[in-house]
Amino acid sequence: MGQGTRVPRPRPGGEPAAAAGAFLPGTRLDARRLAHAAMALDDRQILTVLRVCLACDETQVTWEDVILPALAAIGGHTPRACGGLAAEHLLCSCTSAALTEVWAGFTRPGGQPPVLVCAAAGEQHTLPLHALAASLADAGIGCSVLGADLPGAAIQAAAARLRPAAVFVWSQTPATGDPAALAGLAASGLAGRVIAGGRGWRSAREATGAEHVGALADAVSAVQAALARP
Repeated sequence: MGQGTRVPRPRPGGEPAAAAGAFLPGTRLDARRLAHAAMALDDRQILTVLRVCLACDETQVTWEDVILPALAAIGGHTPRACGGLAAEHLLCSCTSAALTEVWAGFTRPGGQPPVLVCAAAGEQHTLPLHALAASLADAGIGCSVLGADLPGAAIQAAAARLRPAAVFVWSQTPATGDPAALAGLAASGLAGRVIAGGRGWRSAREATGAEHVGALADAVSAVQAALARP
């Protein structure tokens, strides 16, 4: 799935709009349907909503307008004792699967330098990695998703082997945002650009030598800039 034109498909049906509107009033109906399906623990409907949205829109649009609002509604407003934790985990699992379908079938164009995407040591949250990989595929850029909990030494070893144009490292919380990992990678010169994403790096912005990005669109732009370097 590269830069080709997407073919519009019908939006998923299912529950009445009023029922879906019990979640996230005033937001896009797809987000409400997604939250409703997650609270019903209906994995098939979750995947249906996500797949149709990703087929109709770019990943960045689906991420910002559908996935993040649904996750916020379930994680922030639903008591975990009422099934909120199970719903949140199921939604994350299905979202990872749907986003992986977007990027896993995309082949890195010949001549494009490698791009590495990973989570910092101790970091288990990988959903943003899949969102970035899918967004890069939408832009015609291939990447290697190295997954969760990657120590700094392992990131440097991968960079030494592949000499990537960019390495994106995600940290969700300060507990996993060790600035030494980024500083060591940036100082090694093994990657053209080191990009740090997530709230975990906030306390380390001044000394790491990495570029910090806040939004998915910014991460895509940073990778594109790295690839544009001569």
